[in-house]
Amino acid sequence: MQTFRLPRSCDAPLVFRGEMIVSQSFVDESPAYFDAQGRYRSGVSIWTWTITLYRTDEGRFVYADHTRQEPPVEPESYRARFETAQEYRKSLEQMDAMRGASGFKAGPLRLPTPEDQDGPRNPGNREDDTKAV
Repeated sequence: MQTFRLPRSCDAPLVFRGEMIVSQSFVDESPAYFDAQGRYRSGVSIWTWTITLYRTDEGRFVYADHTRQEPPVEPESYRARFETAQEYRKSLEQMDAMRGASGFKAGPLRLPTPEDQDGPRNPGNREDDTKAV
């Protein structure tokens, strides 16, 4: 098992020992967008939402997501929280529904491998990363 330190916008990082169960990114591309001042802009805007689910050593569940937009109209957002088993099932159902949602392109489904039980190496994801949160 690995120690994870998940960044959270406007909150202290969520730290726990456990394993990544599944992770997937969803991308929405738009030919135009509203900038930070609310002005309409033509040009490609790419919004990426990454959802990662974990299980702790104690058998608890963790939901984490990260959203970002290019061009950077809004600050990146990080959320992480402990979930009940019922909430965790709903998160899995949400990921499944996103795979079929029109307008979103689902990236590859990432599962832990025997060679890398830590899951994907996202910045700020592991305790030994040095990225400031």
